[in-house]
Amino acid sequence: MQKYVVKVLRGRPRDRGGYSDLTGIMQVTIITESHLHVGQGPGRPLVIIDENGIKRLSGRRMSAQDLSNYVKIEPAVIAFSRTAGRLAIPGGTIKGNIRSRLELSFKAKGGVVRACFIRAGPAIEKLELPGRLGWRHQRIWVPAVYEERGPPCNLTSDNVVCLLCDLFGTAGLKSLIDFSDFVLDEGDVGNLEIVELPYNMRLEAVKPDSRFHGSLHFKNLKPEELGLLLFGMAIRRGSLSEPALLGRLKYNKSVDGRKFGRIRYKVEELRLSRYSAPLRYGGAEVRPGETLQGIGLDELLGQLVQEALNKFTGELTLINEVGAVEQLGQLR
Repeated sequence: MQKYVVKVLRGRPRDRGGYSDLTGIMQVTIITESHLHVGQGPGRPLVIIDENGIKRLSGRRMSAQDLSNYVKIEPAVIAFSRTAGRLAIPGGTIKGNIRSRLELSFKAKGGVVRACFIRAGPAIEKLELPGRLGWRHQRIWVPAVYEERGPPCNLTSDNVVCLLCDLFGTAGLKSLIDFSDFVLDEGDVGNLEIVELPYNMRLEAVKPDSRFHGSLHFKNLKPEELGLLLFGMAIRRGSLSEPALLGRLKYNKSVDGRKFGRIRYKVEELRLSRYSAPLRYGGAEVRPGETLQGIGLDELLGQLVQEALNKFTGELTLINEVGAVEQLGQLR
């Protein structure tokens, strides 16, 4: 298979100034199913201070021996991301995770595709051999990685954008979907540990079954677009997603016996703004200003995802990315 040129379907972005269609907020939990590290930048030495030992010095000047006794410097550690001192996954990371999954899930139909690649590199000529940089990513996301979609949307130089840039924003265009930071549950703070990995890599990582809580705001979306957003969260039916990939080392089957980057999204509730259109499902309805939880929420979310699949028939690739990584591990 070789790269091929496809046309990106673009149009005028919708109005941001008023309210139309669906506007509201979803409360979402991210549940880790493996170790998870989210962070960036080089590692920093970790300074461990024995505060009780220092207090016993009774205010006298600390000697070199005291320093070695009560202050330890550990080798460099790549820290987990924090917000206001609390362990958290930045909203921008979550947005990028969902947007990227949608960009790669869309494939050309009749030579036309609804999503540009906002940050992806050029289309590939051929798949990298196992063991080379990016080889798992490429194999999981065929055929999208072969599609030459041209330059990303930019409203400052063009008057049109693709569907995903209309929803998630691009240069010169505000997003219709905003993400808060996802903060680690206070009861799970003890789940943080320093993981020693090969090649002198030391990471702060949270353990499996940790929970991060955040919110997702949406404005002026059609039902199938809200369903598309859920699809990007790996939700297929109900409020709990399929396993998805997030964070560092996510494309590895395991690293030194540990899995990394396996998570699930769980929608806890959906609340419509008082400016929103109503949202109908089955024989029921969520009215502006109302909140939906429980079994009704499961039914509604499943319906919205199905509406997206119906609207974009033949354009979305159904990928179990965690299952694909497990299978690709056998090629090593």
